Amino acid sequence: MVDAACCGPSGPCPLCQHPAARVHSRYWRHIAGLPASGRQMVVCLRVRWFFCDQSRSRSRTYVEQVAGLTERRLRTSTAAGRR
Repeated sequence: MVDAACCGPSGPCPLCQHPAARVHSRYWRHIAGLPASGRQMVVCLRVRWFFCDQSRSRSRTYVEQVAGLTERRLRTSTAAGRR
């Protein structure tokens, strides 16, 4: 098991591509990774949930994604999903 947390600037809204200015909340996301030394690996990733303040956007809130690791609604890492 690997514990990690996201930090840095907010990612863009997936619908309007505008960066968020406010954090809604944070939560732990559990992602199945590729096996390491023949053992199952789980990444426990603390992600931020953002508000989208753009009035024209249909998305009111969204969760940040980590490039090369997470995608929306996917419970495995992006590398594990491509095996």
